[in-house]
Amino acid sequence: VIYGSRALDLVLGMGDFNLAEFFGEKPVNRMTTLATPEMIRDHLIDNFGENEQFTLEIAQNMKEKMLEDLRSVPSRKEEYMSPVGIAILFDRAGGKLTEEMGEKIANVELHEPHHKSIVDEIRCEWDKWDLQEEESNDERLQFDSFY
Repeated sequence: VIYGSRALDLVLGMGDFNLAEFFGEKPVNRMTTLATPEMIRDHLIDNFGENEQFTLEIAQNMKEKMLEDLRSVPSRKEEYMSPVGIAILFDRAGGKLTEEMGEKIANVELHEPHHKSIVDEIRCEWDKWDLQEEESNDERLQFDSFY
């Protein structure tokens, strides 16, 4: 039995039967290493609209990046389902971020626990360097501290 919020996602790009459409839902392509280049391209279009950069070639490059992430030691754990996740993967695979991608990235709300932990980690490091400067706790870092 398969149930939950992702139960109707398309995992493999094969077959004519679509469970999501059967239930009157819009099918969502799950972005995993099992996704076909066509599924990856469709996911880009669903999130950002048509764009001449969204080719099967760039989608294949994106799939190869996912496989590299999976095989790296230690394994790089990324998510590719969100607009931000797929945009970052697109960029890493050689695409040029579109205006729509930039807008979605700029407007994302950090509500996931993972996002909060990353921001908290960066903030802690920022504060550590800020306290070492002459004008400490001014919410700014000098160039040398930043780099």
